[in-house]
Amino acid sequence: DKTTLIRKCVTSLVNTADNYEGGNIKFIWLDDHSSQITIDYLHDIFKKSKHPYEFVPLEESGFNYSGYMQFEMGRKSTADLVYFVEDDYLHYPTTIDEMVDSYVTFKKNLGVEVGIHPFDDPDNYKTEYIDECRIVLGKN
Repeated sequence: DKTTLIRKCVTSLVNTADNYEGGNIKFIWLDDHSSQITIDYLHDIFKKSKHPYEFVPLEESGFNYSGYMQFEMGRKSTADLVYFVEDDYLHYPTTIDEMVDSYVTFKKNLGVEVGIHPFDDPDNYKTEYIDECRIVLGKN
């Protein structure tokens, strides 16, 4: 069910963040009208992390608003890197380390700003998209 999926995914995110030794992490949780049971459970997961978190209940419901808010918060962020996570992303314990390492390596090798998109969508592998992006494996 959706609640179990969200719990497992958030737990995997917190675990990979806690395994990352390279810098400061802050979670900003944009909540799109979760049940109180889910909110309480997720607060418990985030409280166990070594990283701070902020809970932001959204005024409106739906992806259009939540998507807008995540990009708006990212645009205003002063962080060196911003990672947008959906509620159904599962993370390996080394995911954040892998993405940061890839970001630094790709930016250095290409000489331009890069974006890392860890979402694995089979549509990305269609012939018409291959020229528009680079799909590569990280170090691990």
